Amino acid sequence: MTQKEDSFIKEGFVTDSLPNGMFRVRLVEDNTLILGYVSGKMRANFIRVLPGDRVKVQQTEYDRTKGRIIYRFRKDESNTNELNKNKSKKKELRNKKSNKKELHKKKSNKKELHKKESDEKELHKKQSDEKELHKKESDEKELHKKQSDEKELHKKESDEKE
Repeated sequence: MTQKEDSFIKEGFVTDSLPNGMFRVRLVEDNTLILGYVSGKMRANFIRVLPGDRVKVQQTEYDRTKGRIIYRFRKDESNTNELNKNKSKKKELRNKKSNKKELHKKKSNKKELHKKESDEKELHKKQSDEKELHKKESDEKELHKKQSDEKELHKKESDEKE
C-alpha cells in the first residue's frame, strides 16, 4: 500500500490556456507562475476552466512548477449581486409594463362604459324626441279634426239658415 504524497493546496488565477490542455496559473501567495492541468474529476464533470478564472491548485513537494487544478471558484459575489440587481430591474420594468397595460385596459373599459352611457342617453333622448313629435302630430291632427268639424258645423249652420 502506497502512502499518500504530501501536497499543498494553493489559490491562483489562470493567466493563459496552452494548446496541450494545460494552463498557466499565477499563485496568489507568492505571485509565481506554474503549469496547471485539470484533474480527472473536473474533466468527468465537464467543468471548464478559462483564462481569468480563480482556481485551487494542488502541488506536490517534489515538483513545485506543476500542479493539478482541483477546483474552480464561482464568479465573484459582486458579479452575482449585479446580475441579481439587473434581474430585479427587469422584473420591475415588466411589472410597470403590466401595470400600464392594466391601467390602459381600465381606461379603455371606462371609455367604453362612458360611450355606452352616452349612447343610451342619446337613444333615450331620441325616443323622447320621437314621443314629443308624435304627440305634437297627434295634437295637430286633433286640432285639424276639430277645425274641420267646426267648418262642417259652420257649413251646416249656414246651410240651415238659408
